[in-house]
Amino acid sequence: MTHTAHPEGLVRLTENAYQRLLYSYADPLMDWTFELAGPGYQGGLADVLAEYGRGERATAVLQATGESDDPSP
Repeated sequence: MTHTAHPEGLVRLTENAYQRLLYSYADPLMDWTFELAGPGYQGGLADVLAEYGRGERATAVLQATGESDDPSP
């Protein structure tokens, strides 16, 4: 994935992998995208996770960014 280093491209690629239910690609892509995309994209990434049934991961993303209202650690 070295040819896709722009945050917009990574987000689009990750969302497309989830749309195609390719979780073996989508989940690692999400981790990489989360690391490289920066704070401006993290809310959108959490929305993608929640939309495709990855609620626990979405909550973890929001907690890591401080955007979650959930008081649990």
